[in-house]
Amino acid sequence: MKKNIVFTAVVVLFASAFVPLAKLGDSVITIFPVYDNFTIWNGLWEWRDISAFAVTYPVMLILILVFAVKEKSNVIKPLTGILFVLVFFILVSVLMTSTKVDGFEDLTFSFGYGWIVIFLGFGLLLLGLFKKSEI
Repeated sequence: MKKNIVFTAVVVLFASAFVPLAKLGDSVITIFPVYDNFTIWNGLWEWRDISAFAVTYPVMLILILVFAVKEKSNVIKPLTGILFVLVFFILVSVLMTSTKVDGFEDLTFSFGYGWIVIFLGFGLLLLGLFKKSEI
């Protein structure tokens, strides 16, 4: 396990909670409700739909960071799997919101660059976990 790659991955994944995952009209959808996006367009997007996953997201990242310091890659691997499942359910919620928009002609939906940041973070995390240390 390469600790510095895992640390970088955790920082990238934590930053991904603040970047736009999607845009619904003029409003931005993020993992953390930093743009006052608890409810968008009269309930087309409800942050409470992903609130359990959004609250667990930083907890998993902190646990991964703690076990990376202790160099326990056998514990980080299942935590990474749980983190992947959390992000999957967030993606499903965003996809469900995109299907609700079809009935509105004046409302646009587009995915944001937040997904690229998330995939980059997961890639770094997997690289750090499965790369052997040269020491």
